[in-house]
Amino acid sequence: MVYAKEALAEIRIFVEPIAKDFMTIKRNRIRYWILKYLSRHQGEKYRAVVIDELRNKYRIVLYDFFLVAEINRREGVMIRPGLEIEVEVKRLIHGMM
Repeated sequence: MVYAKEALAEIRIFVEPIAKDFMTIKRNRIRYWILKYLSRHQGEKYRAVVIDELRNKYRIVLYDFFLVAEINRREGVMIRPGLEIEVEVKRLIHGMM
C-alpha cells in the first residue's frame, strides 16, 4: 500500500510521541539495571572520562556502561574535561555516583 505524504504526516504525528515514550522507558530500564549493578559493586574502580566541569562537581562518562554521572570535586585537585580518570563507586545518590 502506498501512502500520500499527508497521510504519512498524520501517522507520524500519532506515532512519534509513542515512540519517544518507548525510548524513554527503555533508557530508564537500562539505567536502572546499571545502577543496581553498581550498587552491588561498591568499592570497585572504573575508567571514565571527564566531560564537563560544574560548580562543585565534575560530569563524567563511565566507559564500561556509557553512563553519565557526577562526582564531587576534591579540594586541591583540578581535573580538566577530556581527561581520562579512574573512579571508585562509593555510593549512589538519586541514580548518580
